[in-house]
Amino acid sequence: MRSFRIFALSLLATTLSGCAQQPPRFHHAGLAEDYQYGEFDYVANRRDIRLAVIGYPFTAPETKKSFTRIIETWIWGKNQGPKGHFTANPGPSHRLPYSVVMVFNPDHAMSPRELCLANESNTKTMAPGTTSLVSIQAAFCRGDKPLSVTSSAREDISSPLDETFGLLISDTAYILFPRPVANCASGGASGEEPDFGKLNH
Repeated sequence: MRSFRIFALSLLATTLSGCAQQPPRFHHAGLAEDYQYGEFDYVANRRDIRLAVIGYPFTAPETKKSFTRIIETWIWGKNQGPKGHFTANPGPSHRLPYSVVMVFNPDHAMSPRELCLANESNTKTMAPGTTSLVSIQAAFCRGDKPLSVTSSAREDISSPLDETFGLLISDTAYILFPRPVANCASGGASGEEPDFGKLNH
């Protein structure tokens, strides 16, 4: 059983985009107890990072084939820390066995380990048009071991080309790879972590 630190979504807009004031969109986010900032640095620094995208929540058929490519575009440069290249087709710079998994509109709340084991054949997602909600469950994985997880949802998205969808993806990347929280009151990084509780999955 893997232990996670869970941080409340009242981490507010401070965590979502530095000190900008935006409405929170996240249901929850959690870190493995052994999460280290440097591990993502090792994986991401100017390297390809394997991205697995499962599910398609939109009714528009014209963007279905390019859905993963659209996400690759939205996520580029939006994570905290060193910038990597999130791609479904990583090259030789990719660090095995690391990956990022994003599941859209799954038919149930997935556990962290389920996310890391998810693929098109073993993961059920809702058919497009089933709900007006676009939900995402995401994980940063070391093989089948989840290092960080997050889930979120929005109702005001009609296409993956919408800016609101881009915000959902970029905020997912921001939360999935946390750094020490910025101290907005003093206008700079405090080097302090949020107060994490514990959650077992």
